[in-house]
Amino acid sequence: NSCSASGLSILGTSVTIRDLNVAIRRSLSNAFKTLDGFLLFAAKTKGKILLRDPMK
Repeated sequence: NSCSASGLSILGTSVTIRDLNVAIRRSLSNAFKTLDGFLLFAAKTKGKILLRDPMK
């Protein structure tokens, strides 16, 4: 474990691998939340456009 920790000691903080994993997972889930919202919005608008198209 001292081997993996030595690379992080450069930062001068007591950051552990677990802390990094938690932070990465947190930022990823936030990114996926916004991506989900964007995809839902895009699907809705695209669906409306596709539904509106034949009416022209």
